[in-house]
Amino acid sequence: MDLNQKELEERSDYLDIEQVVDWFVTGDYFESIQKKLIGTGAKLLVGPRGTGKTHQMLITHYNCIKNREKPISLYVSFNRYYHLEPLMSRASNAIKIFNTWVLSKIILSIYDFSERTSTDISLLLSDPCLTKKNLELFIGQAEKGNFRFDDETILEILNVSYVKILIEELIVLSDRKRAILLLDDAALTLTPDYLVEFFEIFISLKSSSISPKASVYPGTTEYGTKFHLGHDAEKVECWINVTDDMKSYSKFMDELIQKRLSSIIGEIDSEIIEILKYASFGIPRAFIFLIRSYLQSNKVTRQSKFNEVIDQHSELIKIEYLSLKKKIPQFSNIIEVGFTFFETIVEELTKLNKELIDSRNLIVGVETHSNRMVERMTQFLNEAGLLYKYSSSVSHGENREYMRYTPHIIFLLKAKAFNSSRGFDTKKILQKLLSAEKKQPLRRKFETLLKEADIDNLKLNLPPCSNCSAIRIEENQRFCHKCGFELVNPSAYESCMNLDVSEIPFTRFQAEAVNQANFRKIRDFYYVQNPVSELRKVKQIGGKRSQDILKRVVDVVDEFLA
Repeated sequence: MDLNQKELEERSDYLDIEQVVDWFVTGDYFESIQKKLIGTGAKLLVGPRGTGKTHQMLITHYNCIKNREKPISLYVSFNRYYHLEPLMSRASNAIKIFNTWVLSKIILSIYDFSERTSTDISLLLSDPCLTKKNLELFIGQAEKGNFRFDDETILEILNVSYVKILIEELIVLSDRKRAILLLDDAALTLTPDYLVEFFEIFISLKSSSISPKASVYPGTTEYGTKFHLGHDAEKVECWINVTDDMKSYSKFMDELIQKRLSSIIGEIDSEIIEILKYASFGIPRAFIFLIRSYLQSNKVTRQSKFNEVIDQHSELIKIEYLSLKKKIPQFSNIIEVGFTFFETIVEELTKLNKELIDSRNLIVGVETHSNRMVERMTQFLNEAGLLYKYSSSVSHGENREYMRYTPHIIFLLKAKAFNSSRGFDTKKILQKLLSAEKKQPLRRKFETLLKEADIDNLKLNLPPCSNCSAIRIEENQRFCHKCGFELVNPSAYESCMNLDVSEIPFTRFQAEAVNQANFRKIRDFYYVQNPVSELRKVKQIGGKRSQDILKRVVDVVDEFLA
């Protein structure tokens, strides 16, 4: 079996548009998302990575492009925003460059729309500074960290009002009633200053004829002083709550299997498939990964294959979450304590589920805490998809408010929370998973889930002043309170560039070739003019092999900074 076939591709942006359309799973839940995206008003599409936000946007975009009765659709991905992060410490006009970068990408999407719909925009974009070539050149230079450009006119002429007028004129020109802006990968979590600026642009573009939509991660609550979620934009959930209606969720996954995986999974036991549905925790990308891993396994028995897949994926989720410490080192303590908090919840729920006979408990209520870093801790877990946070809290008596969470089910499966004996009985595991939820969920205080030392450790890891070594007293402090020296925040991008090449999952042959080409850090691949040419100087490394090596580097960078 070819495990590299497109059916097992986990990312929608790597698929052809025909495959995106053919494999789109319909149903009330996702149809309601489509209506929100294509409708009027500003919307935020919220979900962790892999829940289908890009897929939803691409479906909307394609449907609008091919149907002149629907609004203009301008699709833009901001997944390379992190390349502009170093500008925050190098360029005094970093925010202006970012602002122009965002607007330039939106104008490029106008060019894309015109090409796909055969709309003549030569008069609309007649300014010689705003040719497609010039815009692409500016975007490329900005993403390389440049802050001095061959032609800086674009920085002077581009602003939100100008782009807004362009879109409104495009509506008239294309004889459509309105426009939607599909702004994908807008969770600029590694650069809070850019995040605030982005949402100022977002809300400024909104009008009676222009409806911006952006995809973001859960857990993000601060979008700047000018943007208020609920008032300026409606929140649209794109993460299925698995525990809400497990049978409906199973039917949704059946449709995904029928449309995309039916020719591949015939050899997998139906009960194993059913459990893997819930192990994916409402994230289609995770389900595809689990299926691929099961098919790739060299283990002999179904139990050993299942255990390997569950162990492998849960470990990858843990590694990905803890990698946040490298991306945002100022939150290292909070991220580490967060995983301890998560593991304790899993242990508590596992113990309780083993005691329950005809019911299960997947929800834990945690009493609210006055420590503001506790909320930041749960936000990281929510954003990473480790904890599903319910939208409303529950009150149990005066001054006793509980936030409700469900931990990632794959960790409960790994802990054998649903096994009734030492054996591997998939039928009984499913019976337990699908049993009724306990009426009174597990309730705990933070003090019982975390040790006192852990709670005390919920503080920021802020670098001291480089001038006088004074410890910072505030997260967003810009100047030293002792000597007045300007403070520099750690750069996630620079941290990524300084990673050793041993962090990249090369084959032994590739690792040797990289070593011979004198690439020691990830930055070395970016600092040479042509890394492919350097790799091809190594014996037995041709065009295809060098491109494969480079792709692995880019994948690691994208994963680190996503």
